[in-house]
Amino acid sequence: MKQHTLMAFGSFFILCAIISGAFTAHWLKDQIPATSLEALHTASSYLFYQGLGLLFLSLWQYQKAFNKVTNLATKLICLGAVLFSGSIILLSIQSIFSILPSSLLGPLTPLGGLCMIIGWFI
Repeated sequence: MKQHTLMAFGSFFILCAIISGAFTAHWLKDQIPATSLEALHTASSYLFYQGLGLLFLSLWQYQKAFNKVTNLATKLICLGAVLFSGSIILLSIQSIFSILPSSLLGPLTPLGGLCMIIGWFI
């Protein structure tokens, strides 16, 4: 991935984490169960951390330290963050907005987590 693309993904993930946190704290806190609120907090936290990590990696790329392997790692991190946090967010608000069946969203969470783990391991 190019440096500006990594910076855009990192910034977007942080923006989504902040919006999700604010949305949860101010609107959803009285509308969904406590377990869903905890799950949303987890999703927002992971999204924020992945965003910071991608911003760091974009600086590393600026130093020309990237190769095909680290490029694959950044793609896995981005995919993992979207699948992991996205599926948790959608599952948590499922009781308010019936978006997709839980049977479709549920398997995406561990798959996203695995992508993030492999990406950061690389």
